Amino acid sequence: LTLSARKGEAAALKARSPLAAGIVGGTLVAVAGNIDGLVQLVEGARRALLDDVPWGTFDFWRSSRMFEPGSQGNEITEFPFFSFLFADLHAHMIVIPFAILALALTVAVFLRSSAEEPFAQRWGRLAILGIAVGALRIINAWDFPTQLLLAGGAALVGEMFAAHRPLMARIASGLLKWIFVAAVGYIVYLPFHLNFELFNNGVLRSDFSTPLWRYFAVHSVFLFVLLSWAFWEFKERFPSARTRIEAYATANQIPIWLILFVGVVLMAVAATFFFTEWATIVYVMLMAGLAALAAFAAVQSRGAEKRYVIAAAGLMVMAMGIGGGVDIFTVKDDIGRMNTVFKFYLQAWWLLALASGYFLWLMWSAGRFSLRRLSFPRGIWMTGMGLLLIGVMMYPIFGTNVRIRDRFDTSETGLNGMAYMDTAVHFERSLSGQFEPIALDDDRVALEWMQRNIEGSPVIVEGITDLYRWGGRVSIYTGLPAVIGWDWHQRQQRVNYAWAVTQRRTEVDVFYRSISISLARDFLDKYDVKYVYIGDLERKTYPEGGLEKFENMATLGLEPVYSQGTVTIYEYTSVTP
Repeated sequence: LTLSARKGEAAALKARSPLAAGIVGGTLVAVAGNIDGLVQLVEGARRALLDDVPWGTFDFWRSSRMFEPGSQGNEITEFPFFSFLFADLHAHMIVIPFAILALALTVAVFLRSSAEEPFAQRWGRLAILGIAVGALRIINAWDFPTQLLLAGGAALVGEMFAAHRPLMARIASGLLKWIFVAAVGYIVYLPFHLNFELFNNGVLRSDFSTPLWRYFAVHSVFLFVLLSWAFWEFKERFPSARTRIEAYATANQIPIWLILFVGVVLMAVAATFFFTEWATIVYVMLMAGLAALAAFAAVQSRGAEKRYVIAAAGLMVMAMGIGGGVDIFTVKDDIGRMNTVFKFYLQAWWLLALASGYFLWLMWSAGRFSLRRLSFPRGIWMTGMGLLLIGVMMYPIFGTNVRIRDRFDTSETGLNGMAYMDTAVHFERSLSGQFEPIALDDDRVALEWMQRNIEGSPVIVEGITDLYRWGGRVSIYTGLPAVIGWDWHQRQQRVNYAWAVTQRRTEVDVFYRSISISLARDFLDKYDVKYVYIGDLERKTYPEGGLEKFENMATLGLEPVYSQGTVTIYEYTSVTP
């Protein structure tokens, strides 16, 4: 009967397309939020129904900061959808598709590790994996160690399936593949490595810990999926565990109560850790062990799909390692552990999301979500699973409009990321020290002209403001390099060169303020500037005399090529005096 059931399950797996696993996994990676979205809705309902106060506004920002406000660790708990919604075009967001590509190649290497195939095909696949993993070190170095460990683990564990070879030979082969992947990933990008200077290098013992309930709040749905899958695996593998325990106790004359007592004591000892700063570390270790044991059980009982189960379980184990690792180590010179938690939790997110997508599909294909002969415990479990899956979709549903309308009236806009400029009202600090409105509609027309008419990547210069203001908008919307743009990350990550950033900001400020034509020409020549932008922001930020000098520089090669509304754009062609 058991064999028949397993054959039936295998047939069901083949009959139901694994495309569903990809869709669910992709949704959990890129669309779902954490459970805080559902929590906010419940809090709003409580206020409205019990306290007779307004529902309130959905706080899209709060969900990305799931640690206690004012935490000395300055933790950030962004998830991919928040980064997309916030338009946070940083390396941690850019790397996501590349990291998933590298992971897909790693899984491919694992699945084909013991297959008989031509030498060129086997090592070619490893070379491609090396190129993908090596690229992560350049795109977002935080992802590189995780992916390199996954690649090495896939090579080593994959070799274990080559049963026809001695154990030491398999280990040696796995290590050789790992070294080959790492070497290719380094050599291909050698020019970068020879010229790149890293300032924040190394790790320190972390001074911070993660409250367990906050870890649950961030990863709730994934942890529930892992526990559910492990439960079903053990139930299939050991359907008569209670009977076996009773038989063992009887055969060895051990009272059942003693076994239960020992079990309770062990659980009590384990529970004490959940009230200490080690709670999260202990929990993720237990979860990692559970995932590994469940994968072992699957290997013993499953057929062709066992390698896929091992691959998904491996992602879970790595994610659990990340969850505990940030409580043990912090990257040197971090702000508390802001980036350590931020960058590694993001990796854990998509590792858990992809594995959860597969396990949900596996359980669904095996009929675990069937409503036929539904028992009370199973009904409770399905309800909990449904609430969590629905709950993590509350953030994208309710947070999106709130974020879009965060600063400007966007009622008439759509997918055009510049359309808001037609009606938006923005304020910048003027020469008087007061905040005055800036005409964004003139900027939009000018920016679109630049997009259509300027070819290549000539250097521009535009006015500067405080961070998170309207300064830098020309470079942002055209993609053209500016003398100075957003400066904080360069100050933060390359401290030894902070002086150069300050110098550029000062020189740009003087360029617009000074009435000296010769100083302006020297500036243009020094930074190889091709276009000078004067808009409403520059007119309200810099003195009139400083801007008027540009009208008298035609003989030196600076001539207007665009003038409409409050915007004038000058093109500079150096003229030998």
